[in-house]
Amino acid sequence: MADFVGSDLLSVLGFIVAVTLASAASVHFELNRLEDATGLPFKRTRKSLKYSAYSLIIIFAIATLIVIAKPAMQQSSFNEAAFNSIAICTILFNLSVMMDLTRTIFKIPSLRKINNQTDE
Repeated sequence: MADFVGSDLLSVLGFIVAVTLASAASVHFELNRLEDATGLPFKRTRKSLKYSAYSLIIIFAIATLIVIAKPAMQQSSFNEAAFNSIAICTILFNLSVMMDLTRTIFKIPSLRKINNQTDE
């Protein structure tokens, strides 16, 4: 774990961020299609999607700063534990955003379902 806070951390987070942002873009385009077809706004979903995407970018930037700062810090078991804890928290946060986006993807209704709800 001592060497994890480095390029390995950025590789893992980079992969998670890339996959999640691609999924967020796909959800965004699907919401556009549904809004054009139904005229119904998805403001709350869009707002959550936007916050999730920006938070991933911000956390990736913070992780980059951690990777840069770690070698400059005095080597101690406390510093090592602190950097490792921050690294684990960034990964868990990224995974929670990915899970939230996955739940959102599976909650997007079909156009047929939306039309049936508005007809009733």
